[in-house]
Amino acid sequence: HSADIRLWRATAAGIEPLGEIRPGGGSVFSLEASPLPGGDCLLLAGSFSRVVFAWRLREEAGGGTAVTPLWQSAQHTGWVRALAIDPAE
Repeated sequence: HSADIRLWRATAAGIEPLGEIRPGGGSVFSLEASPLPGGDCLLLAGSFSRVVFAWRLREEAGGGTAVTPLWQSAQHTGWVRALAIDPAE
């Protein structure tokens, strides 16, 4: 298990690495991503430490990715093993 989230981009030439997110709290057991209006992406991660993390990912003009922390919640009583995003919200 890894405590890092590795970001990748699919291009016509193949797959290229974009970087890593290190939320802390031990192994990441669950990930969920959803597109947002305007081309951004919402990324959620659940960890061994019972914390859910949320970030906004935005593609930058120079080809990089801006990662903005949105919130985190430590209200789970056990490992966060699954996540889901309601696209209607």
